Amino acid sequence: DVGFSSRKPGFDSPSGYLPPKKHPRAANAEESPRRRDFQENRELILEAADQTFKELGLETPIQQIAVRAGVGIATVYRHFPTRDELVEAAFALRIEEHANVITDAQQEPDHVRAFRDTVQAMTRLNAEDLAFNAFIAGIQGNPTKFPGFMLFGTAFFDAFTRAEKNGVWREDVAYPDVILMLIGLDEVAPRLLAESEEALARYVDFVLDGICREHGPASGKPLSGPRLLAITKR
Repeated sequence: DVGFSSRKPGFDSPSGYLPPKKHPRAANAEESPRRRDFQENRELILEAADQTFKELGLETPIQQIAVRAGVGIATVYRHFPTRDELVEAAFALRIEEHANVITDAQQEPDHVRAFRDTVQAMTRLNAEDLAFNAFIAGIQGNPTKFPGFMLFGTAFFDAFTRAEKNGVWREDVAYPDVILMLIGLDEVAPRLLAESEEALARYVDFVLDGICREHGPASGKPLSGPRLLAITKR
């Protein structure tokens, strides 16, 4: 079969010429680079989205993510037709990381130490990731939309239930008080972490002393006047 029709011109094509059929293996060989490019672009987009959301929050323009990934905005939408799809894909691994941080801290056998370690780890991680809390808040009304949320939610619930049941908190402290504490920590944590991890850990220790029955030693040393002034200006 050399590619010409035995029929008269006009039956199968205007010229009577039929392109030669390609062997399946040859066709697959030609498509493989395209598949690789498609996958590579997807990974570049997700990496760019992950870093940009961390630094600038969830409202970052898609165009900015495309520039950072080195692709056109049309390529971004070809992979992720909606912003929600891009956000969910970018956070799929991130939410597992946050869940693992809680689980690791909970390996501490002492209930008080486990609770304090958990809050310290969560606050530090949230301070490095400006978009995470906004993402969690956005899916709480419909957690089944994002199955990974259940992994984080279960780890969070188990950790704080353990603290409550084992008398880690003061008698007059309730679950909503602890949630408000976390929200307050997340507001100031990025500015303190920009100064140093020690500054953030010390502040969290003092806040925890207001929640827990037992007071623990404060981390690090007090900030100097100039360093404190620098934080207030951020």
